[in-house]
Amino acid sequence: MVTNRVFNFILPKKRLVLHFCCKCVTFDFPGNVYSKNLIESNEEIAMVEQEFKVMFHQIEQLKEEIRDKEHRIVKEFNEQAKLGELW
Repeated sequence: MVTNRVFNFILPKKRLVLHFCCKCVTFDFPGNVYSKNLIESNEEIAMVEQEFKVMFHQIEQLKEEIRDKEHRIVKEFNEQAKLGELW
């Protein structure tokens, strides 16, 4: 992070005002950056795992609905075939 600071220096004899711009630089040590990235990555992994679990559950529910509907269709088809044989 870079910040600017302005310092005023007054020289008593000449009464000059000097403006001095100082750029103060703070460094993030690589360990801190890596640790932060690791924490963010672990949070993202946990979020993706949770989304995966939800989607897996939804897929299983949809599969069950499809099986039920197929079962009903086959049952109705067989009933209609039996009725057709009677006529």
